[in-house]
Amino acid sequence: MLYNSLLDEKVPFVPASGPGNKSLSWYTCGPTVSHMGHARNYVTFDIIRRVLEDYFGYNILYVMNVTDVDDKIILRRNYLLAKYKEGKHTDAEVKAFAEKAVQNSFAKQRAKLAEAEALVVAAKEDTHMQRRIIACMAVSLKRNDLT
Repeated sequence: MLYNSLLDEKVPFVPASGPGNKSLSWYTCGPTVSHMGHARNYVTFDIIRRVLEDYFGYNILYVMNVTDVDDKIILRRNYLLAKYKEGKHTDAEVKAFAEKAVQNSFAKQRAKLAEAEALVVAAKEDTHMQRRIIACMAVSLKRNDLT
């Protein structure tokens, strides 16, 4: 059994390859080279993998990436900021632009949160929807859409 935080209850663990199948494929993001604080994820998933293999007998194809994406994002941000400032914008204009961008981002996240909350309410009331959500989660886990 696994705890499904979307449904707020325990659900049976069923591999995407079907009930009773002991083969799992698992992709996860690993530590970022410039930010070792993310190494906690590596350790946590490694422990879970070992328990699934050694205690529950699963055969796991486990793939984890290591990336330097943070450096690329920071370099791109610095480049874009310099180009933006070349447009002779005042500090107040740059601040206003950034604040608007942040507010737009918050609005998008609030909309996603409202949609997720509505799904949780509906899922708790509809057992057919619970089965669909679990199936979608299994497919997402197989594709690693949840990272």
